[in-house]
Amino acid sequence: MRGVVAFLGLLLGEVALAGPPGLLSARHLGSYEDSTLDYAVESRAYPEAPQHLFVTCRGGGLVVLDTSSTTPTQPLRPPTIGRWDSDLAVEGQDRRGDLYVVAELGVGPNGPIPGSLPRLHVFHNVTAQLEAGALLTPDEVVDLSPWIDAILHVKLLESPQGTFAVCTGGFATTVQGGVVVVQLLQSAEAAPRVAVLEIPVSQPEGVMIVANRAAWVGGISSSALAVVDLSIPLTPSLAWFQDGVGAQLVAASWVDQPFGEPPVGQDAHCVYMAAWGSPGGLVVFNASDPLAPVLLSETKSPRLAMANRVKLYHNVALVPLEQRVGGFGIIDLADAARFSATHVAPSIVNNTKAYCLSVTEKGRVYLFIAETATVHVYEIR
Repeated sequence: MRGVVAFLGLLLGEVALAGPPGLLSARHLGSYEDSTLDYAVESRAYPEAPQHLFVTCRGGGLVVLDTSSTTPTQPLRPPTIGRWDSDLAVEGQDRRGDLYVVAELGVGPNGPIPGSLPRLHVFHNVTAQLEAGALLTPDEVVDLSPWIDAILHVKLLESPQGTFAVCTGGFATTVQGGVVVVQLLQSAEAAPRVAVLEIPVSQPEGVMIVANRAAWVGGISSSALAVVDLSIPLTPSLAWFQDGVGAQLVAASWVDQPFGEPPVGQDAHCVYMAAWGSPGGLVVFNASDPLAPVLLSETKSPRLAMANRVKLYHNVALVPLEQRVGGFGIIDLADAARFSATHVAPSIVNNTKAYCLSVTEKGRVYLFIAETATVHVYEIR
């Protein structure tokens, strides 16, 4: 089957969005408002508990939703089972087992954020906190301001040398192109062990840990992909670099996605990177050698501009579109060597700016609208 892309917008008076024959279609079920989702920027469901959806917000704090249940009075809105009630601007997040980390920005796209510092907020046993009650509190805060004035995204690395958080520098001004590696020692009294590497990527954003050996990094104001060797985590080095890949490059792989498995011809070594530029879309690499990516395929289109925070679901990739026209795209991965953009949905509402989405085991999609604290709900099938 020839791969295709369907573009989904928030429709005026239209409930079903069908792509070309053979591609999953989406039905718009409705929307709801949630003031606690103040400028939602990253939503993640983890293999440890895929029904729990963690949403970080630049407007402040963290919300955890249980997408496995709703109520008769609110059939679209999953209940909140955990919340870190904070005014701090946060974005990046990651989880390994019970360990969960959140990145506080320090500096945003408009400059320094009042009251904010580049800090890692560490929850050493997030499972126990969720079971104990709805209010979450970080167990540890690691201040990185002696090394850099901003961080943006974060991923966890398990190494023979210990557990590390790998952060991108985002909007930092003191170290432009910075990648920060922090050893998590589970001791508030121990001095942080930190390494900073400056790479030729402008405003690093997306970071993907590959085979617990390398960090693949893209940038906001860059089209380059850089690979950082983390064989010795506190001695990082630039191992590979290629320009012209795409901006930001927030990525996913079948290792960190809870639903589905690789299509025929792809495997757990594939890394799927959202190319945020214009034209934008999806770039797929083979990561059999984590220090030397091999390009498998790409699809880019002006209508996929600002594709962001990709999610994988069985044979498709879902990409929210951080545009004023909003919405999201469905990319068929069944034939990644040939997929192309062929379908556009009409009547898209303006001023949506969707940074992130999530999909449940049964194919319900939650599309988070940053500027209005609105969640649009779809069903794909």
